[in-house]
Amino acid sequence: MGQRNSIKVQLLSVPDCPLVVKVRSTLDDCLAKANADATVEELVGDYNSPTLLINGFDVTGRPPAAQGLTSCRLDLPNEEQILAALRGLSAISCDDETEAGVAVVAFRILLRTAECVKVEHVSQEMGRKMDDIMTGIRALQRRGHILLDNEGFIIGVGGLSSIPTDHDLSIDGRRFWAWCAFDVIGIFGALQASGFARSVDPSTNENLVVNFVRGVPDETGLKVFMADMPTGGSVCYDWCWRVRFFQSESSAEAWAQANGITGSLISVANLMASAREAWSSVLRRPAGDSPCGERQCRSAQLAGQLPGVTVNGVRSPPKELEARKGRGMEDNASGSGSGEAGCPALLSFDEMPEWFTR
Repeated sequence: MGQRNSIKVQLLSVPDCPLVVKVRSTLDDCLAKANADATVEELVGDYNSPTLLINGFDVTGRPPAAQGLTSCRLDLPNEEQILAALRGLSAISCDDETEAGVAVVAFRILLRTAECVKVEHVSQEMGRKMDDIMTGIRALQRRGHILLDNEGFIIGVGGLSSIPTDHDLSIDGRRFWAWCAFDVIGIFGALQASGFARSVDPSTNENLVVNFVRGVPDETGLKVFMADMPTGGSVCYDWCWRVRFFQSESSAEAWAQANGITGSLISVANLMASAREAWSSVLRRPAGDSPCGERQCRSAQLAGQLPGVTVNGVRSPPKELEARKGRGMEDNASGSGSGEAGCPALLSFDEMPEWFTR
């Protein structure tokens, strides 16, 4: 995430499709605006035409067509959908298998417990040695994929946080936080979860509430500023505080200008598909093998069967987690947790991004 990932763009069409020119022109404009490191490939054959894929994903969110079926598409991708995919799909991607596995397992543990994650638990669920896990964690830290407190507990990973930030989440009755607005939409969307997110327009300080029903937000007219990623920067420290909800284009422009930030303003409606895909790819990704290759990671086997959370629907959290959640969240809020029931004290953690709520 902290380094620019190469993006693969494919424009699919049938021979002599008259709509390709328009899509190609829009794509060229978006590539220039996003300053994306992308390879573009145009393929002519039996396709739904035209179709634009970024990292294999149809930017409109349309499901893949059955092989061999062709049709003329009138639902051409618009500029915001393309920019959302260019800026967002690689946001939490990771090419290294060990690092990706650590991030996936830590995310799943945090999601099912709503508490800080012990590194030992990641090691146990992956069936990997602690040295291997710590190597992956250090690499993830450098990129801003994962955040640890001063006692070594994982307090955030892949945009999901167990400690307060500017984006407060209630997912199926359980409390989490997110690093940025893109995380909010992607996490709810990938889980198809119901609940709400509380945030704030940083330009007007107006409180915002976005309700979700099975992963779909009701406030699709809100805007999200998808900022440029600083070269060599950290997602958590250098990017997330820039990716915010706004009520209007004018408030976003004023805030971006005041802070010297560049990027693209995209409506929630046009951001939904790419955000959902970014986190769905994490949740469905195998988390790796044990060192001897004899068994799949336990988290991968349990994907879609997390207590209280389901990837393909919504169900209430189990009673034991509800009871533990109340205690753990009080610990989070007070900073007095022991590490078993909640987070350890965070008051001495002096490297916390400033947008985390104290």
